[in-house]
Amino acid sequence: MRAFFAVLLVFLAIACVAGCSDDRGVVPAKSDASSGSAVNVDPDALAAELVARSGWTVTSDEEIPAKLQDLYRAPAAGQILGVTRQPLMNGVVHYSFKVRVGSGPYDVIGLHRVVKESRPYIPIRTKKNIFLQHGDAVGFAKFLFGFLSPSTPDDQTFALFLAENNVDVWGIDHGWIFVPLAESDFSFMANWGMQREINDLGVGLAVARASRLLTGSGFGKMNLLGYSSGVFTAYAYLNAESQRPPALRQVSGFIPVDCPYKDNDESNRVQACAFAAYLKSLIDAGTYHDTAGGYLFLMLGDLARTDPDGASPIVPGATNRQAVLYMGAATYLFAPFPPSWHYFAGTFDELGVPTGLQYTTYEGMLDFLATASPYEPLGFEYDVYSIWCGDIEVPFDDHLADIKVPVFYVGAAGGLGETGLYSTTLLGSSDVSTLIVRLHPIDDIALDFGHIDLWTAGNAPGLVWTPILEWIEDHTAYAPGPVISMD
Repeated sequence: MRAFFAVLLVFLAIACVAGCSDDRGVVPAKSDASSGSAVNVDPDALAAELVARSGWTVTSDEEIPAKLQDLYRAPAAGQILGVTRQPLMNGVVHYSFKVRVGSGPYDVIGLHRVVKESRPYIPIRTKKNIFLQHGDAVGFAKFLFGFLSPSTPDDQTFALFLAENNVDVWGIDHGWIFVPLAESDFSFMANWGMQREINDLGVGLAVARASRLLTGSGFGKMNLLGYSSGVFTAYAYLNAESQRPPALRQVSGFIPVDCPYKDNDESNRVQACAFAAYLKSLIDAGTYHDTAGGYLFLMLGDLARTDPDGASPIVPGATNRQAVLYMGAATYLFAPFPPSWHYFAGTFDELGVPTGLQYTTYEGMLDFLATASPYEPLGFEYDVYSIWCGDIEVPFDDHLADIKVPVFYVGAAGGLGETGLYSTTLLGSSDVSTLIVRLHPIDDIALDFGHIDLWTAGNAPGLVWTPILEWIEDHTAYAPGPVISMD
């Protein structure tokens, strides 16, 4: 573990030298420490403005509450800062929105809708739905991989795959996704912890449901998929939502992908506790942003692309190409819990030096790394590792037994894989199913399907995406609830 901290400190130092040379100041957001949001957000108003700005035809087989009708007819509230419409293929369109949720410079979230249209600006009516919660480093972009990777076929795109099969796909980008590389004053992140992520996810779900109601797909509750650290955000959201009256809950089913929430492996748990303590020391010293995740992705990927044979400044004795392969295919050397986990399944020579990838192309990996956002709040990461640790008092795991929605855990054998199974046993759900994608004998776990292969591998559609689609189709239930504003 000390070796990992040493490596991490090197990353932080290098990243700060490279990324903190701009001395521009930013006025800190006036955020409440508990909520991280400075204004009362009304998802109904946001949904009405979003539908109007998108040009979607308002149509519904259900009664639209007068409040929502009035909001739709009213002048725009000005909280939707940007709207883009991108036709993909086979009648599927990607809508992207930037939404203000507070008064600070980065008090924004991104919302996405990937949906098949019967005609331009008329989304199909479908009960099948999913809301995608991203993890570390890369936001919703991971679910659009094929369209963002010049070296990868466009149709190798998870959100497109689901939408082509008549699933209404929504998702979020949390505020830190929008913080630019040139930023140098991170005081606005001082209170950006898990509660902020929960609040913003709740807003996103409520906006998606109200928008679906206005565009003909009803006000049914949504399936929620959380990936990587997004598993923590999703579990924490469900933990809180379980204490609301059933009619006011927003999630009908949950797909945690390749990450634990709680852990019965003592060595993993102890290391999580140690890392939480380390993050707390950084926060107490006035450092609120992490540059060892997305920034590292960007730096290693760029060096591998522009100077592949040059000496790596990150991995002593390795070339830049070898360094990015070490990070991708032997991730446990950088963050050793659980042992042998990795982002991408790799190939190695007789000395254990990585030589390539098995299921994701090398160029595809570099394209994926290029989609990263450079910074992430240390407060959120501290909450994640505090939950994983289990010895630190947090409010995000007090009601796991009250979570009773159907659950489908999906893991990559060479990723965080089976570490996520234990968490499902702590829930009150009676409908729990699991899938571990395993392509090698258990003794060869260091070679097996990886954490990011789930979205980027050429065989992911058959191994991962189809089972998820089938689960959504089996768990599409009309679960209505009143249109309400989030408190």
